[in-house]
Amino acid sequence: MRRHVYNFKFKEDTSEAAIQEIIDAFEAEYNSNTGMTHFSMGQNISESKRPKRFNWIMTMDFETYESFREYEDSPKHQDIKNLLHPVLDDIMGTDYDIESTT
Repeated sequence: MRRHVYNFKFKEDTSEAAIQEIIDAFEAEYNSNTGMTHFSMGQNISESKRPKRFNWIMTMDFETYESFREYEDSPKHQDIKNLLHPVLDDIMGTDYDIESTT
């Protein structure tokens, strides 16, 4: 299983409606990709004394590497990136395998 984690720092003037549109786009992809087994996105609520570099976190799990690639290579993924990038100050992504992937 592949875990796909992204941290986002939205620009201060990003509206709640714009963030909700992005969440809705991710959820639509989740609902259409049968290999995606989990999607969640929420605000960073860390109580750490360290400064918060990112204000939102998104996590996806994929059954296989192939289902992950299906997501990464899809036109819908490009559409999501087109929504995201204009409203971001920063972004950081991490992928790792939870279990073996085929």
